[in-house]
Amino acid sequence: MGEGAGGGRPAAGVRPGGRRGVPRPWVVREGDAWWMVVGGGLRDERGGTATAWVYRSTDLEAWAYHGLLTTRHTTQTDGEWSGPAWECPQLFPLDGRWVLTLSAWEPDHPHHAVYAVGDFTDGRFTAQRWSRLTFGPSYYAGSAFADREGRRGLIHWMRQVAGDGWAGAHSVPHLLRLEGDAVVCEPHPAVAAARTGALGEATDGHDVAAPSSAVDVEWDAGERSALRVAADDDRDAVVPVVVLEADGGLLVARLGDERWEMPRGTGPVRVVVDGPTCEVFTTAGVMGLAVAAGPALRVAVEGDGGARVFGLS
Repeated sequence: MGEGAGGGRPAAGVRPGGRRGVPRPWVVREGDAWWMVVGGGLRDERGGTATAWVYRSTDLEAWAYHGLLTTRHTTQTDGEWSGPAWECPQLFPLDGRWVLTLSAWEPDHPHHAVYAVGDFTDGRFTAQRWSRLTFGPSYYAGSAFADREGRRGLIHWMRQVAGDGWAGAHSVPHLLRLEGDAVVCEPHPAVAAARTGALGEATDGHDVAAPSSAVDVEWDAGERSALRVAADDDRDAVVPVVVLEADGGLLVARLGDERWEMPRGTGPVRVVVDGPTCEVFTTAGVMGLAVAAGPALRVAVEGDGGARVFGLS
């Protein structure tokens, strides 16, 4: 849980806590004021205490330092480790609660996204539960938004996505909801609205070909089954883009010799491949991967279950 701690006003022009990098402020309205949240960390002899500084304004022009939003030492691991410093903290209301999302950071080593569900009062956040939000090597620096209907979401920076002049890519927009004290992510309805039509259902022994490098897959993963999305450049050579294996309560992603795990969750697994990115959604978390899709794809299922495959524009 987040524990309050005292702290002085950071010097002007200096990142709070002396950490390297440029602050990325987040502003949210609550009560009669606007609150600006800036992430960082406090140095100490035991490895560092992550925190976020809070500033208050009533007009979005004049800002006064208010204190620390919350703090958490790097040795605290109840629920999920959140690192010695935080980047890109985002604070917003969701389904009657307050949610804090952040990216765990160590010097020159960005990790993954973490969230806490709790209460926000007078510039202070009290966490009730800490959990991991993202898995795999790619997601970082999530940016929160509210769509036209007021629904809350996140868009992540996806690291390791290469290309001429590229510095990563953006994820598809993720729609958020609360199930108890757990944040559940799914592709925003705009993703389904971009479907070009159903391409078929992949089952064991029956592949589905996609004419482009973008597909939206709904996979009914069994206890022992696998989903294989492969580049199908010439219809003769099929090179794996990503292989997802359901192994009881785990979902394992394989890219060549590399392997990542995430909780399986319940219900269908949603997989969105869009050129150089692959995103995997379960009720227990999301995984982002940089991939090499090629101009066409083939989707295959091994074992039980099936996968409904849709094209994307």
